[in-house]
Amino acid sequence: MKLVRPVLAVAVGAGLVLSGTAGAASKPKPACNLVTDAAGDATGFLVASSTPLPSDVNLDILSADVASDAKKVTAVIRTAAIGSDSTSPTGDIYYQNFAVDGTKYYLEALVTGTTGTLSYGDFSGTGGTRKNLGPADGVVDAAGKTVHVTVPVSAVGIKNGKSVIDGLDSLAQRYVNLAVVGITPTADEATSDKTYKTGTPSCVTPGK
Repeated sequence: MKLVRPVLAVAVGAGLVLSGTAGAASKPKPACNLVTDAAGDATGFLVASSTPLPSDVNLDILSADVASDAKKVTAVIRTAAIGSDSTSPTGDIYYQNFAVDGTKYYLEALVTGTTGTLSYGDFSGTGGTRKNLGPADGVVDAAGKTVHVTVPVSAVGIKNGKSVIDGLDSLAQRYVNLAVVGITPTADEATSDKTYKTGTPSCVTPGK
């Protein structure tokens, strides 16, 4: 009997170790790069001719994400460069469009140099156009080549933290003439059919 007891103790200990390992393996992987796009394709300017201009690194979308917790939702758009083009005095504009339970919203960053004006809205304007609903928080990170835009979850219809975000569509545009409404040709667009369940882990920290 004295020889059996140590063997049983080892067996029980091994079972505990295996159980802990299995639990760790089941941890969900954070969502990241919900939107991806090829580099060097920001060639969409077709203002005066049918020939696209060379790709613009400041408007070249590489990836994007939307993430939320119980209080905030944040969109992050990553580009090849931010604020390095001194030839754009009227600014570059970045939109993260998405839908929450069927209603379309957008988070926006108008960047002049390395300074950003951040806002959000929906598409309830005349003929389904954008309607600005107010200012947003966030940061223009020139060194990190990203824009971050944050609003409260209630601003985009997320209730009780249980919603699905889909219809992800990232746009990078440049104002051509502020005196003419709508002259903001799109240089790059990246869409995705992936979805994000609000409150789930992400590589983006909501509010950051």
